Amino acid sequence: MENQKKVWKAMVFLVLVISVSYYGLSINHQRLQPEILNMPFEFWYGILITAILVVITFISKFIFPFKDE
Repeated sequence: MENQKKVWKAMVFLVLVISVSYYGLSINHQRLQPEILNMPFEFWYGILITAILVVITFISKFIFPFKDE
């Protein structure tokens, strides 16, 4: 149980770091280059961040330490 709490806290910290880095690396700079498949950097970076957050949420579902049993 103690290990689950540590992993849970790590997941929460990871989500916070990803959120801050997304703002700092993408939204602030208003970059349109480079493009991938004629779509701007911000769009692709947003898709990547969203996919990572979905995977973290899925994993966190199984290790949530505060379950009612």
